[in-house]
Amino acid sequence: MSIYNSMLIALLHEVSQKQFTGIINVKSQSAKQVTEWKIYLCLGKLIWADGGVHPFKALQRHVKKYCPQVDITKINFSLYDKFKCQEYCFFSNLLQKEIIQQNQLNSIITNQIQEILFDVVQKEATESISINSQEISASSLLEYGFKISNAVFDVSLMTKKVQESWSRWSQKELTSLSPNYSPIIVDANKLQQVVSPVIYKNFSSWLNGKHSLRDLAVKMNKDLLQLTVSLIPYVKKGLAKFIEIKDLQLVKKTDNLLEFKKTSADTQPIIACIDDSPQVIYIMEQIITKAGYRFLGVQEAIKAIPNLIGSIPDMIFLDIGMPVLNGYEICSQIQRVSKLQGVPIVMLTGNDGIVDRVRAKLVGADDFVAKPIESEVIIKTIKKFTSPQSEDSQSTIMANV
Repeated sequence: MSIYNSMLIALLHEVSQKQFTGIINVKSQSAKQVTEWKIYLCLGKLIWADGGVHPFKALQRHVKKYCPQVDITKINFSLYDKFKCQEYCFFSNLLQKEIIQQNQLNSIITNQIQEILFDVVQKEATESISINSQEISASSLLEYGFKISNAVFDVSLMTKKVQESWSRWSQKELTSLSPNYSPIIVDANKLQQVVSPVIYKNFSSWLNGKHSLRDLAVKMNKDLLQLTVSLIPYVKKGLAKFIEIKDLQLVKKTDNLLEFKKTSADTQPIIACIDDSPQVIYIMEQIITKAGYRFLGVQEAIKAIPNLIGSIPDMIFLDIGMPVLNGYEICSQIQRVSKLQGVPIVMLTGNDGIVDRVRAKLVGADDFVAKPIESEVIIKTIKKFTSPQSEDSQSTIMANV
């Protein structure tokens, strides 16, 4: 089905031209379950969308991707019961409390809307759905918890993005495969025989029926389509398969805990790693989180600064040899951002030479770690910069280059 034949997309363009304020209700009823989605507009602009099979997984996924400094397990969601769009209110509150920035909120809302639109378009391609529009007053949006000043999005631009995503997905013959499905191993013994030990270890860790394809794409910092296509050969060989999984359960606290109350987990330093290698990101995450620190991984160099500003890490590991922007260029950019000034930067490289060390010092790096990565060296380096005495000793770091 072409997206141009989508009832939902056609209706969105129609109500956008009429500057519609209200809700587009979508329902899909199969033999297994009933699924509902809601898409919210104000004066013809998109402001939010929710529903589907994994609303809480989506919430958790957006937190991990766009605001990893927030521990979602410590949030008192019962505070949002009076609002009809609790997830939106939660993110809006993060902005109000200056826990996230406006660009982070924009990314969250954009991603949420695009996921919902994609899922509805895919449902249209595989089964019948019902769609209707429900007009409400702009003042009624307040009852849902919306703050229109937060962000509004153009229907044409948003649907164009969804069109591109759906077109690529369809071209790979994935029309009936939902990004909400989870890949699992079918024949572990045979899989172990045909893949390397590293790949088998990764498969065993991730392909366990707990994570959807969308979840895995965020956890592994990979493109969703690219990840899905890479798993297809294993499915065709009978080594793995895709299954439907249930959403996470949102446990609402009933005690009097203050929202965003700091705990020992919340106050642990955030350690960032910028490296174009997904394997390095994975290894660093395992080392750093196992040691009790919070982790922020960035694989795309051009997204480094926005991600760092959004989380304000306590320390940054930065790979030197990256395409588009190398580590030296990113290090220089970090020095020019007021919010990131003073954050220790440790360069990572496979070439442990005096020239690299001197150049790293010249662009403002605080230290230098050679690859291959050794967990003991990484933890020792983190402690050097995040321990109370590190501030007094930083002036002598890299004095021996």
